[in-house]
Amino acid sequence: MGRDTQHGVGHRAERLRARLAPILGAATRTVGIARDLAIAAVFRRDETDSFFVAFTIPSALRLLLADAMTSRGLAPIVSRTLRKEGEDAARILYARLRGVMGGLLVLVTAAGIALAQPFTELLAVGYRRRYGEFERTLWLSMTLFPYLLFAGLAAHSFLSLDEPLSAAFGVLLGAAAHAVGWPIPRGGAQSLTNALCGCLAALGGTLMTSARVDSLASLPVFDVTLCDVTPRQLVRMAGSRLSATYRTRLGKYRYGPAAFKVDYALREPIPWRAAECFRAATVHLGGRADEIAASEASMRHGHHSERPFVLVVQPSLFDPTRAPTGRHTAWAYCHVPNGYAFDMLGIIEAQIERFAPGFRDCILGRRVFSPAALEKMDANLIGGDISGGAMDIRQTLFRPTRSHYATSARDIYLCSSSTPPGGGVHGMCGYHAAQVAMSRLGL
Repeated sequence: MGRDTQHGVGHRAERLRARLAPILGAATRTVGIARDLAIAAVFRRDETDSFFVAFTIPSALRLLLADAMTSRGLAPIVSRTLRKEGEDAARILYARLRGVMGGLLVLVTAAGIALAQPFTELLAVGYRRRYGEFERTLWLSMTLFPYLLFAGLAAHSFLSLDEPLSAAFGVLLGAAAHAVGWPIPRGGAQSLTNALCGCLAALGGTLMTSARVDSLASLPVFDVTLCDVTPRQLVRMAGSRLSATYRTRLGKYRYGPAAFKVDYALREPIPWRAAECFRAATVHLGGRADEIAASEASMRHGHHSERPFVLVVQPSLFDPTRAPTGRHTAWAYCHVPNGYAFDMLGIIEAQIERFAPGFRDCILGRRVFSPAALEKMDANLIGGDISGGAMDIRQTLFRPTRSHYATSARDIYLCSSSTPPGGGVHGMCGYHAAQVAMSRLGL
């Protein structure tokens, strides 16, 4: 067979695989739905059956869209465009497809809520014969459609998923993902610091490092001082320059749950079961939505889950500067109570191994940060709290007090994640604090 003929056959086979992939993916998910419903029909015993079926309906439809259609159908199209037309064309196509699929996911969620009754009648065969079971299943189905969409994102709040404001984090992070994705800085987080230092130097500013400030009295006299610390450090550093009333208010500020973090040096990429995970810099490991909810509820009640919600970041898949040639890096963390002393290393690695069999065999080295170790590394991480304080309603509206960035001293301002909008790599705390300071100076 000639080379041109082989080339043509290869292209036809590739096109056929691309067309069949979403169909085969949808078929496998449909078989999975039938299997789950058959189990529910044969083995149902009590009220957990209602949850089982109610969970299966939105979960299966979400997987049909996100896994079977998007990952297996659209990915080959984008890959082919990248190969034939170049990176710019692939980026444009991906941006368009991402917007379409994001909108489609929202429409599926809304349709699922609106059509929950006929879905339940069709799939929960026989439930009407049992008093109250159909109504319970219907209510759970309507609840779980939007819940599944936001569960992983809302868990970033360090709140139990039944607490107020937890959904706000899901909305915010979901909107950011649809708008610009979740980018990572090339060269690591240090590149952000380097860029900011460069801007400061260009404006004539001076940066001094490795100079611990225990008291503001040790600093030269400035028109304003912006403190990137938490309330506990501010009280200690400013002392009597703050009013007694303001110091009392800061003393009531509450710190939130902690993180237990592990940095990894890897022999090779994490061996995920799901090939789609190789295309994500950030992976949420939580299993089913009820597992994520149970994990965050356990953390909020002072203990840990045996199957915690784990956030895994694998930057070296996309940024080769993060690791030596042929090697990889990753880091992972889970949520634990503030100051928690239990060693979560084995549990975190068991959760990763659950979704990536053979993960432990890839580990060349690790560095573990318990909540105490995080605070030792950075005094602002009180008890391992990486959010700058609890993110409940009170401390979101009055963070850390109703004055927000301003303190009782007109020349001292707070600009850390203990001010609105809270923790995250966004810089808005410092931006808004600077705006308040400039307005007071008449600038």
